[in-house]
Amino acid sequence: SGGSYGLLRNAIIAEAGFNRSGIRVGFDKIHSDGYRDNNQFDRSTVGLTAGVGIGEKTNISFVLNYIDLFGQIPSSIDKSTYDHNPSAAAPTWKATEGYEEYYKLLNGLNLSRHIGKKSNFDAGIFWIIRNSYERRPFNILKEDIRAWGMRLKYSYSGILFHNKISFILGHEYFKDRYS
Repeated sequence: SGGSYGLLRNAIIAEAGFNRSGIRVGFDKIHSDGYRDNNQFDRSTVGLTAGVGIGEKTNISFVLNYIDLFGQIPSSIDKSTYDHNPSAAAPTWKATEGYEEYYKLLNGLNLSRHIGKKSNFDAGIFWIIRNSYERRPFNILKEDIRAWGMRLKYSYSGILFHNKISFILGHEYFKDRYS
């Protein structure tokens, strides 16, 4: 698809499924020159999801998402500038060609198991990596983020003493490092 100000978006997705398993892979790229000065934008995304059924009661699924982004920042302008030249960038951001670029990787793995007809057990783990660099008029911002977490969940829904009951017991853990 395309549009004004150099907007161009390309996407392709492939899927396959068989029995209780499937996979989906996608790629997406967006480019825009932007309406305002210092406003170019480029983003590429790759995604993968997959699931496998093991027997009748167990599923394993995986997700991967990668984003690579570059975006110039026109920043805020005052009312007078907006009234006379709404496509202008803030002078300080235009002079330094201010922008942000980053990449982000997200992965996750999940196991789901039916235990009888009334109970389920889920276990998942994920990890995230994000690096960014932002050129600003007044400094440079560099960030490095690493994070991971896990989740365990047991759920039950059934009849006890002629009453419907449901409960969930679980544990979550999350750890990150930011610099």
